[in-house]
Amino acid sequence: INIDDLPRLQQLAKYCENRRKSGKYCGEVFDKLLRQSDSLIAPFSDDDCLVFDIDTFNAETKGGANREAVKQFCGTRRPVFYTQELASPDILHFDTFEQKNRLLAHFYN
Repeated sequence: INIDDLPRLQQLAKYCENRRKSGKYCGEVFDKLLRQSDSLIAPFSDDDCLVFDIDTFNAETKGGANREAVKQFCGTRRPVFYTQELASPDILHFDTFEQKNRLLAHFYN
């Protein structure tokens, strides 16, 4: 992060608003963070189903996951597996400001 941006980002970290027209818009923090070289915006939306499967993660193939369990968990949504590629950037940003990008459900097994 540019040292000149630090005071502004610290101010926004204490208080910001999720209104694009606000002078204290939270998106300014995310925009500056995403400009860092090692960041990625999560490449999925509410049409997708994020699956954390250790076998798939380690093997980098979708064959590791139990297909029936994934199908049951995801329903009609398209499975997207959390891979080493998604884990590699320092920042993986889930852009949930837009409703279509929000995570829908929590699942603990």
